[in-house]
Amino acid sequence: MTAGPMRRIRYLVMRDGNYWFQRRVPLDLPQLGKVWFYSLKAKTKQQAIRACERETVRTSTLIDEARNACSIVLFDRPTGVVRIVEEKRSDKLDLESTLRQINYLIQANPGADLRDDVAAMIQASLAKALPPEVAPPVKSMTVAEMLDAFHAACSPHWESVKTTVKYEFVSELLRELYGSRRADGIRRSDMDELAALLVRVPSNMRRQKIYAGLTFAQAADKADKLDNVARLNETTVNGYILKVGAIFSWAVERSIISANPASKLKVGGRGRRRVKQEQRKPFGAEALKTLVASLPDDPDRRWPVLIALYNGLRLNEACQLEASDILRRDNTWCIRVTGDSDDEEDTVKRTKNDASERLIPVHPRLIELGLLDLRKEGRLFPSLPISKEGYYSDLFSRWFSKHLRQHGIKAPKTSFHSLRHTYRDALRDTDIPGPMQKALGGWADSSVSSRYGQGFRVSKMAEELAKLQYDL
Repeated sequence: MTAGPMRRIRYLVMRDGNYWFQRRVPLDLPQLGKVWFYSLKAKTKQQAIRACERETVRTSTLIDEARNACSIVLFDRPTGVVRIVEEKRSDKLDLESTLRQINYLIQANPGADLRDDVAAMIQASLAKALPPEVAPPVKSMTVAEMLDAFHAACSPHWESVKTTVKYEFVSELLRELYGSRRADGIRRSDMDELAALLVRVPSNMRRQKIYAGLTFAQAADKADKLDNVARLNETTVNGYILKVGAIFSWAVERSIISANPASKLKVGGRGRRRVKQEQRKPFGAEALKTLVASLPDDPDRRWPVLIALYNGLRLNEACQLEASDILRRDNTWCIRVTGDSDDEEDTVKRTKNDASERLIPVHPRLIELGLLDLRKEGRLFPSLPISKEGYYSDLFSRWFSKHLRQHGIKAPKTSFHSLRHTYRDALRDTDIPGPMQKALGGWADSSVSSRYGQGFRVSKMAEELAKLQYDL
């Protein structure tokens, strides 16, 4: 029985055909054990990758919390924050003596940058109290140097181009704000400043000519002077903050810094005034009629819209469909939504989450319109290219927005995803049971009963889906 690391995926290993999460606990946190090693209970590689990413975040959070629980702040001054790691179980760490020495040093050298001296004093105190292998080393490094090291170590393991783009985005922001500062001098207040700037950043800033060549702060200031400027929404901002936290977690693991200043940071949420998340709106009856009537004959433009309308697929789920994803099961024609591809070299096919992986019946209206005639070899819509972010849907999304404007049906908060909202409302107008509605749309079902059995038969789902009708 042998085990080997999955290609380019950190902490993910395969043993006897099963996917496992394996990560060593840092030596300075023996209270967490020695190693995390357990099954991810994933059936496909895509599911395993997503599960591994979740477990990486979860265990990184446990590491951050454990380290934060045994750290205290000695003093806060313009030169930065200095922390001492306190070993609760040890009586050898003489905090009073160390504090007296540091305070004397500060008073004797007013205005001087004493961080290196203070760090040395802390290190000497720790060396007396902790075993040699536990005493955290101090690595003097600027934020820019830390980011260079992070990208060199981690970027080869990112399979998604969009992941790379997001890390490059937050890295550019960190360089702009704190690039020349010492990494171990970044404080929580700095992260609050970063979050406050992110919520002011214009949406798609790098794609708009009016912000070309501007820094994030300059772009935010310019947007403040313009009318009706779309900003990064709360979900996007928190996604970027999570990436920032991951960078600092990586730095903590390598003793570049002692604690993660972005740990548990987010905008909105409990205890704060939450920004109402802008949701996409469904299409109205007249707008929907105009949309369907205006669709071009080009199948690669027409069919993703119809599939989303009658089967509720997300845009990328529809655009990446392969001929083999239209199949017959239980005497029923079905659409298989999956991140797995017949092409072994295709590494960009994906689904949003585990609930998105589904086998659903083809709506009878799509069969009437000729969907089955598209079944040949390879991808169902071969002319849709992959964008630089690694999605088949990006360029189609731009075409669709332009199409809405050209036909006078573009309205605030409407986009391709509005078709999925339209589909959801149409399901609600039927008497299809709630759990089956979730199964048809790939929405997660958190009820206890959903954990039992293998789900609905597709023939039964087909009977129910036929109740969904549009007045077109």
